[in-house]
Amino acid sequence: MKKITPVLLLAFAMLAIGCASPTKQFSKRLRGTWQVANYDVERPNTRSASASVTDFGSITFNKNGTGSLENPSIFDNLTSGSRNSAGRYDFRWSNTENIVVLKEEGSIISKSWIVITNKKSQQVWKSTDGTNQVKTIELRR
Repeated sequence: MKKITPVLLLAFAMLAIGCASPTKQFSKRLRGTWQVANYDVERPNTRSASASVTDFGSITFNKNGTGSLENPSIFDNLTSGSRNSAGRYDFRWSNTENIVVLKEEGSIISKSWIVITNKKSQQVWKSTDGTNQVKTIELRR
């Protein structure tokens, strides 16, 4: 019986290590650099056409909850305009299983995105800006 107990404890420990929460799994999946393949702005119930931009630059998510991006429009043009030495905009990020929150460095304003597609090589997120616009961002590796 004494020999079985250490084996069971080891098996349980291995199982516990291998079962990360969906939030942590998503966090790990986001880390690294993604290309913003498409950025779309829809204006439902208005006469103005939707706008779609391809090749919108890149966005990088670091392990420590920081990141940088090339185009500050992801923050609804509320950016303070401060660029880092590489000419990119810094931000902090956090996530749940199906939401990503980006907060521009040095700002009190954050932008929440609802995750529509969560794949290893593709992410599709949606958000609103409070003025009847729905924004969709597609990230690809």
